[in-house]
Amino acid sequence: MTMRAFLCSLLLAFFRFHSVITNCVYPDGHTIDASGSFPCHFDGTSTCCYRGWACMSNNMCKPTEFVGDYATTAIDNIFVRGSCTQATWENQGCASFCKSSSMGDVMSGPQAISDCPYDTPGRYYCENNITQALGRLKACKNASIYFEDKGPISTITIIGIPSSLYSFSTSPSTSISYSTSSTAPSTQPSPLPPVPPTTSPSLALPLGLGLGLPLSFLTLGILTYLCLRHRRQKNQVAGPTSESVMTPANTDSDQKAQRTPHWSMAATTISELPESNDVSRV
Repeated sequence: MTMRAFLCSLLLAFFRFHSVITNCVYPDGHTIDASGSFPCHFDGTSTCCYRGWACMSNNMCKPTEFVGDYATTAIDNIFVRGSCTQATWENQGCASFCKSSSMGDVMSGPQAISDCPYDTPGRYYCENNITQALGRLKACKNASIYFEDKGPISTITIIGIPSSLYSFSTSPSTSISYSTSSTAPSTQPSPLPPVPPTTSPSLALPLGLGLGLPLSFLTLGILTYLCLRHRRQKNQVAGPTSESVMTPANTDSDQKAQRTPHWSMAATTISELPESNDVSRV
């Protein structure tokens, strides 16, 4: 692979990464600042979650104990419909639930989701004005309100948190076991935990280094390549010009200098011959 092809690949990867990371959109089209919400993965369309929230395999986000000082007992049964990298929300990589404005779902921000009691595993409902008026038990029995996802849930990653700081296990239920949490889930729905601030000092440094260093090296590499290419082109233009001017001039001058003594001596010899002949006759 040539240097130009390699740099083109880096630039394409950079622009792809930049376009994905800065386009997390809520159902109403509101674009999320990249400092607050990030894609769960970069392979196609992805759900976006806030820092400290877990990305779930069912396109939900789950607040964790890494979200501020919010008590673990208050977030064990809470899930969230976050944002998505596709503006139209038509791809299966986006959540297909809790995005109905007529039902009172939050369209310009994260929407809280509660799971139903253990006798109905894999059943959820959106925390909106209608379900709050009905209550949890009635909402979980109303087929026009709840939705189901019977598959096992697994955690993909926790946004902005090194994997060495947590561990989790896959479970067929909605509860997820973290290494730092041992409290049983609550049976009452809880309000949505606050969105973590975008200027958290504990996360700003690793995120800044993770994004800033690769971009700095990429910029430095491009500048170095451009400088070297400019210098090489300059040398290629200056080299032949210098040789074409100096070499022929020096050659003609040398040849002329070498020929001049030869013909001068010959002319001198010929001009002296008559005098020599006259002396011989006398």
